[in-house]
Amino acid sequence: MAFRDDVAVDWEVSPRIITVAAPSDEITTQDLHDTLRTLEALPSALDDPSIVESSGKEVLTTTTRVGLTVTLLNARLAFEARSTPPFVLCRVTGGNLVALDDEGYPVVAIEPTAYVSVNTQASSAATLTEPSAETIAVVNDGLMDGPNVESGITLRGALRLLLAVAAGNRTATENNTMTIKAAGGTKARIVGTVVGSDRNVTTINIAD
Repeated sequence: MAFRDDVAVDWEVSPRIITVAAPSDEITTQDLHDTLRTLEALPSALDDPSIVESSGKEVLTTTTRVGLTVTLLNARLAFEARSTPPFVLCRVTGGNLVALDDEGYPVVAIEPTAYVSVNTQASSAATLTEPSAETIAVVNDGLMDGPNVESGITLRGALRLLLAVAAGNRTATENNTMTIKAAGGTKARIVGTVVGSDRNVTTINIAD
């Protein structure tokens, strides 16, 4: 649940006006639903009719759900007016936004304001597509083992070296050879020599 503290409702007018304060220029349908549910539960609004009802997010497949549709009840959404040009493009994202008047008839969901243009979604079959665990794993591997951070060292390898330096055991010999082990393991990640303040790394091991 995400409550937006930049959203306010004028309960005294009809239709009720829901205002997203400047400089915000975007709100998701989920955030709008959550915020309105919270505001209408406040003691100051308990005597007012409900301002929102929503539907959707039913599971279609393991990776796809029906999109969210938020219905404003005798209410309209406004983005706070700007004082001067140019026009600001504001957006309602994440699903459909519709509105009904006090008699239940469909009306425009957006309240016009000065120097503001609002883009909303309108779909009879909105869906939310989520990547599968396999897709996420492939993307993660591509990031971790993709372009090198340094020559021959991937992001995954760099993280192994950093973790070894931060948390791995260190051993030193009389001939000034220093070995840094993998964190929580026995694999030698970094081997080199240390003489005074000078360090010369001779071997690194970034293998699993």
